[in-house]
Formats: sequence, C-alpha cells, structure tokens
Amino acid sequence: MTPEQPQRPQPLSPPAPKPQPPPDLSRRRVIQNVGWTVAGFSLAIVGERLLSSSQRINLQTFPFETVTLNAQGKITNRSNREAKYFVEDLGNGVTLEMVQIPGGTFTMGSPEGEAERESNESPQRQVKVPGFFIGKYEVTQAQYQAIIGTNPSNLKGEKRPVEQVSWDDAVEFCKKLSQKTGKTYRLPSEAEWEYACRAGTTTPFYFGETITTDLVNHDGNYLYGSAPKGEHRQQTTDVGKFPPNSFGLYDMCGNVWE
Repeated sequence: MTPEQPQRPQPLSPPAPKPQPPPDLSRRRVIQNVGWTVAGFSLAIVGERLLSSSQRINLQTFPFETVTLNAQGKITNRSNREAKYFVEDLGNGVTLEMVQIPGGTFTMGSPEGEAERESNESPQRQVKVPGFFIGKYEVTQAQYQAIIGTNPSNLKGEKRPVEQVSWDDAVEFCKKLSQKTGKTYRLPSEAEWEYACRAGTTTPFYFGETITTDLVNHDGNYLYGSAPKGEHRQQTTDVGKFPPNSFGLYDMCGNVWE
C-alpha cells in the first residue's frame, strides 16, 4: 500500500485477550467492526415461530435517528425511524432488548472496486434471509453476568460490551439464556449478521462512504476515505452511545469485534 492510498480504520489495542480457537477465515466483515480486538458478541433468536405469534411476545416500538455521511465524513442526511422489539427480563433489573428484523434479500459481499477490500469478500451473491430477532446492543457485561454468573471483561462497566469471550463462551451464553427464557437463542449466521449490519445499505459502512469517531468508537488515527482524524478513546464505551443503523441496531461498527 502506498502512502497516498487510504487506510481502512484499524482496531484499538487493548490488553491481550485469553487464548481462543483459531478464527474461521471464511467469516468476513464487509463492514469492518473497527473496535477493540477483544471478542464480544451479538445474539439472534430463531424467528419463524416468534414472528408468527408477535402479539404474544408483546412487541413494543422505539424511535431513533440515523445519519448518513459523505466521503469527507460530513453528515449529509438525518432520518427519523422506528423499529419493533421485545424485552427479556434477566432478573435483578437486567433486561435484554431484541429487535425485529424483517426478512429480505440482499447482496452479500463487497464489489471489486471497493477501497481496501479483501479477496475473501468475493464473490458477491444474492442471499435471502428470513425474518428474525437480534440484540439491540452488543451483549453487555451485566447481561453476561446475569446469565453466566461471571464477568471476564478487562474493561469493566455494566453497560459496556462483554469482552474476553470465546466462541464457545458465546454459545454457552445462548444455551443458558434459552434455558432461562424458554426461547431458542443462538449466535447469528454470517449472512444474518451482515444483513442486519448493512440494514439495506450497499456502502462500505452503514453510515455511508466512511466513518468518524463522532459516530463509532475506533482509533481515530486510522482513516477510511477522506474522513478527518478523530479521537482515540483507548477504551470501550457504554452500548448505545452512538447512532444506530436503519434497523435500530447499535455498535454494529466499532466498540468490540464480534
């Protein structure tokens, strides 16, 4: 890469995580989760049965605002939206909010002309995704503590995303959550995650052509496109601090890797 070429934003550098299984190199991130290099996770719920009995789930509606950026990192549009969700009570005042994601078809992968793309982001293909529910936020330390009974995170904070968790840890969380609630929770598939993250967009990020540290928690010394340098917080932040995507999902870019 020559100095003139833009650099894709890089993750922050936290304390080293505990050893984890080798990564599945087939799992890609079209929209880079440019957060801490400590593993956190989102979770999904098998949706077919729930979607056909929405009245019994007691769906609620929440409003939110989305923003769109140009290549220079300037906000060019603001839009008011709303989404449906339900709340799981995990006990002791801890709750889990699950957002309804409508089914649809999207283009998975990135175009060959996208800056700094990697070879494993091809080929682009049309993928149909049935409707499902997914966590409004990354799983927090309070939620993980409520289900597992421990908090492995280095960067402590009840409303911060849990980190230092392996894939097996995340699967165990889903298993115990399913047992507690009577619903079938699991990790989202690669297609579900990308579909939920993109939220109908085809740009490198769901905010548009680039990101800034006003909208994403990442190391602002690393740029994408023509965005300006930004803040380097050197720590995770509480979930929900930054604007969501068009599905009402927060921190799908930044904070921690998923």
